[in-house]
Amino acid sequence: MVQTSPARAFEADPSARLTREDPDTFLTFSIGRQCFAVSVAPVREILDEQPFTPLPDSSSEVVGLIDARGEGVAVYDISHRLGVMPELERGRRIILMERKGNDTRPIGIIADSVLSVVELTQDEIEAPPGGRKEGGGSALVKGVARIAGGLVLVLDHRHVIGEEADDLFDFAS
Repeated sequence: MVQTSPARAFEADPSARLTREDPDTFLTFSIGRQCFAVSVAPVREILDEQPFTPLPDSSSEVVGLIDARGEGVAVYDISHRLGVMPELERGRRIILMERKGNDTRPIGIIADSVLSVVELTQDEIEAPPGGRKEGGGSALVKGVARIAGGLVLVLDHRHVIGEEADDLFDFAS
């Protein structure tokens, strides 16, 4: 008999319920001296940094466009929103991930390095200090986890970029 993990059982049986003890999988990465995590579910791939095509009149977070397998992808530097300074000028990584909801067009976020893939239960993710605020910078932070003796900010991928990016995506498509 083949054993199915609780997460796989949920996929096979929509009536199954995940509990707070069932782990989710996260990609950890660094920007500056801070470690962050994001669910692997929306992550498409991780690329080496490549030349960007600048976008005039775009948000200061938008570094530019890259061509990823024939698709124009807007790349964001979210370090300022996270309150950290990037450490590397070159050799960074681009994490391609799907946007929120049914919009499967990817975005890219710049990380100094990609660290590992980890499993965390909801019980291992503490509420962020001060709670979460819709529309603000803290809406980006889903919680805080302890990994390998350090604190990791768990990000909500649905808030990595703001709603104002919709016009940009119409241009990039």
